[in-house]
Amino acid sequence: MGAQGTIVWQDGISGRQPWTPAAWYRDTLRFGLAAAAVFYYDPMDNYEKTSISQAAGGGWARLGMFTIKGAYEHFSALGMYLEQTGLLSVGLNAFRFVQISIDAELLRACVLDPGEESAIMLYAGETCWFPFRLAAISLSCARIRLAKLSHKGFDLPAIFRCGFHTTANKFGAQGVLLEVIDRRKDVIRFAAGEEYRFTRQFGLCAALSTNPNQMSFGIVFNTPNLGGYAALVNHPALGWSKGFGMDFAK
Repeated sequence: MGAQGTIVWQDGISGRQPWTPAAWYRDTLRFGLAAAAVFYYDPMDNYEKTSISQAAGGGWARLGMFTIKGAYEHFSALGMYLEQTGLLSVGLNAFRFVQISIDAELLRACVLDPGEESAIMLYAGETCWFPFRLAAISLSCARIRLAKLSHKGFDLPAIFRCGFHTTANKFGAQGVLLEVIDRRKDVIRFAAGEEYRFTRQFGLCAALSTNPNQMSFGIVFNTPNLGGYAALVNHPALGWSKGFGMDFAK
């Protein structure tokens, strides 16, 4: 959240998170676990006793040339709407100039009303990561619908992303991300972020994005085996979202 996906460390927290593509990871650590939670927006006058929140948890393992990530996400809105998502990503690390992952997403969504049928959808995606000495380029597509697994269904828009992410330098690390959301009228988003490390274990990050215009900032703490992070994101109409998480790797 703090960098809005613009900063990617293949040997850090962003590369290890189970809900990010497996192509983002390259390190000597063999397996890990992570959990995170987000509380969206400020309390609303009519819904002060309810909230919009999301929790996620999962793990990953490095098996020779392959990295496998699996995660579960639980989203709840105002006690009236629910989404449950299973994520799986399998990455191939056999080449020096590119890393590739195939990503799958199984989504169950429903209105919390007795007798209301759930919608179950299966989506796929692909991520390519091109590492260079000073920076890397990422290309990905997500939520390409494969199947509707229930009588009731709906279409989430496909998402296409292109990113440019620097490696560590004396100014920290920088990144930009261009995102196209495939709706009837395409939505184009742009984000730019910065992460500055005061020490190898502690850093601050910030980002700005468009459509909608949002700003974010956060703190990051990590050792070779343990990491933690917290962030705030401001939406111009809905207010602040708050998130935090941690991971462990061995």
